[in-house]
Amino acid sequence: MNHRSLAIALSLVTSLSLTSPILALTSTAELKLTQAAGRIAQKEDRLASREGKLASRSAQLCENVFKRIDARINNYNVRKDNLIPIYQAALTRWQKLATSLSAKGYDTTKLTADLGTLKTMLDTATAQYKAFVDEFSALKTMDCVTAKTQFLTLLSSSKTKLAAFRQSAKDIHDFIKTTIKADLQALRKQAKPTPTPGPSVTPEPTEGE
Repeated sequence: MNHRSLAIALSLVTSLSLTSPILALTSTAELKLTQAAGRIAQKEDRLASREGKLASRSAQLCENVFKRIDARINNYNVRKDNLIPIYQAALTRWQKLATSLSAKGYDTTKLTADLGTLKTMLDTATAQYKAFVDEFSALKTMDCVTAKTQFLTLLSSSKTKLAAFRQSAKDIHDFIKTTIKADLQALRKQAKPTPTPGPSVTPEPTEGE
């Protein structure tokens, strides 16, 4: 081998010895990047799977909550229908009684006024119950998980309306038990009115008298 060939050979050896570490480093970095990308993809897949499961659980949770809401409304409707219509029927009966007794001469002023108060109380309770049902039913249009704060706020508001209706129902019961009952008892104790005599009619004399 001549001097020129030897120089070329040494140059190639030197060049390879210098570039080989760089190539090795580049290959290692690419491998690490590939592995990191793989790990990120796996994490994203796990997150997507977890989010899917959470969404499914949320949907199931809300569905169960909505079923409970329907059951509660049906239960409340039954109770309301066993309460308000009974009071309204009693009011109508007492109004007719007051009219009949007044026509016979009894003083029904107190009873008539109190029946007007009772009607107002019944109208208020009916409106309160409707407001409660409307708001309670609106809960079914919300996502009970993603809109949890708004859901709980509306739920709390509907509970307040239900409490107001219950208080009104209690007040009606107490009003009938005390005031209306006392009015009816007072009417029973009233002396029977004396019929007002009609105008006397003098018979005209017949011919020949």
